[in-house]
Amino acid sequence: MRLIIGGACQGKTGYVEENFPTCRIYDETSVGELDKTTAEELPVVNHFHRCVKALLEEGRTEDEICCRVKKLVEKYPDIIIISDEIGSGIVPMEKQERLWREVTGRVLCELAKEAERVVRLTCGIPMILK
Repeated sequence: MRLIIGGACQGKTGYVEENFPTCRIYDETSVGELDKTTAEELPVVNHFHRCVKALLEEGRTEDEICCRVKKLVEKYPDIIIISDEIGSGIVPMEKQERLWREVTGRVLCELAKEAERVVRLTCGIPMILK
């Protein structure tokens, strides 16, 4: 599994498309269709932070989300996960927005521990963190 992180609009998706030409990209609206990935294609989950938000809005707990993500990585060990970094900046007043940032950050920390490679992109420039 590879984890690609960075701010919004920093070139994460373009980096993946350029370096992994056989990728098939899913997002928060299509992640349920991962089974449609063929053997020749590399599955990519884009906007992972939005996937976490959608699961929280469904009423899922942090533990349920972590379990679900762990199963996803076990099923697709070569998967690439792309996520915006959403924990910087002003702390939101809304409790649900704070929870989303906290849960996303903790899940990304767990993914980073298990990842074969972690890349952070800023201004389109990749920095290998792991």
